[in-house]
Amino acid sequence: MKNSKTMLVSFTSLVAFLVLARVIPHPPNFSPVLGMAIFAPFLFRDLFVAIALPLAAMVVSNLILGFHSSMFWVFLSIALITCGAHWAKMYAPTLMKTAGMVVAGTFSFFIITNFAVWAMGGLYPMTLEGLIACYIAAIPFYGNTLLSTALFSALFFGIAKWVDQNNLLAADR
Repeated sequence: MKNSKTMLVSFTSLVAFLVLARVIPHPPNFSPVLGMAIFAPFLFRDLFVAIALPLAAMVVSNLILGFHSSMFWVFLSIALITCGAHWAKMYAPTLMKTAGMVVAGTFSFFIITNFAVWAMGGLYPMTLEGLIACYIAAIPFYGNTLLSTALFSALFFGIAKWVDQNNLLAADR
């Protein structure tokens, strides 16, 4: 980002977009948040700011939607995905590497958050069979998570490339 004012406006606008996308009616697990978790390190150099962006949107939208007992694990998953994307950006991102981040990010989110659902008890027996049942029950939601993360990642990276190619943030404007 060129300066702190541009960074603040971009950060706030993106948080507002993510919040709106989470609170309006949408298919289950179809959200731009994981796509933004992957894109944020490419937009903001500071890892703290990159992590704060999707997490701020989650906190604000959950003030409207409500919190649940496994929110810590959802937030942790998002932060880990952002850290992974931050690490990956050091190695000249390509379309294949970005696709890899989408698949790895959504898979890690699936594994961590559904393990938390099982481990916190109440819905599934605390057995290996209960854990397997928890993961099997979550499979239908994984498709929307993967699809939305892929679409929104492509959208965010595509818009950034278009803005850069058209010099829309040029200092002389």
